[in-house]
Amino acid sequence: TALQAEDANAQQYQDSILKVAQAMPSTSDKLEYLRDIVYKHQYAPYNKPFSTALYREACAQKNVPYENLGAYYVTEVGTYDYYLEQKAAISRALASKRQIEKAIYVAKETLQESLEHHSNNGEIAAYNSLACAYNVSSRGDEALKILLKAYQNFTPQTKPFLRIDILSRIAQVYGNAGQDSLKRPYLAQMDETLRDVVSREPETRKNWSNLRIDCEVKHVLHFMNRGKMAEAQEHIDKARALLEDHVDPVFWLNVQLVQLQYYSRTKEYDKSIALIDEVTPIVLNHY
Repeated sequence: TALQAEDANAQQYQDSILKVAQAMPSTSDKLEYLRDIVYKHQYAPYNKPFSTALYREACAQKNVPYENLGAYYVTEVGTYDYYLEQKAAISRALASKRQIEKAIYVAKETLQESLEHHSNNGEIAAYNSLACAYNVSSRGDEALKILLKAYQNFTPQTKPFLRIDILSRIAQVYGNAGQDSLKRPYLAQMDETLRDVVSREPETRKNWSNLRIDCEVKHVLHFMNRGKMAEAQEHIDKARALLEDHVDPVFWLNVQLVQLQYYSRTKEYDKSIALIDEVTPIVLNHY
């Protein structure tokens, strides 16, 4: 079948990459090669085998910086650098389960550790998680203050992913409140940061698909709220063009939902019903 052929091609590609690495002597060149491969393949099915190869090679060479890089991409392996961002992620998971006090405790603990160890990325991740916990518990004003504090603490070393995630959340808060004038600068910075990272490293474009879709959906909502339906449709088209197999289902579903909102606004009810009929079985069967 087509799926089996696709899996076979993926396996063949993966094996060819690892075969090159296996043939290289255990030097810094091998680590640099694996690092580049891992960075350019942060999506399934390649993310785990490539990052595992980097981690194991770094351990064998006793190269701690590269070991940390490998560990960052292998969720089963933890080192202290990676640990802070993972701990922040645990807080967000607790918040999603509405274990709010636990989520806040973990986020604040992560923030304290990050400040003690001068980890800017751990700090930004902790602020992000703390804001999520406040937002889930209907403490939107506190969430916004924390997000703006994270924004003010960006440095050149702040990872683009964390930077974009914070910008996205600030834009979301202002957008939900109908404060377009306050939202626009953050949405523009989110868009600009995504364009910059993809233009500088086009081979990593798949790593950013989810966030690029999120950005396009925010543009769709912005233009729909202002009654600019042609511009909204342009961004729907851009979002749909990003819907490849590696995209997270949540972002796929968000595109379908915003398309339904568009059809509702334009009173294209036949198209709306047809899309519901198309999407509902997929959601029921898979998500």
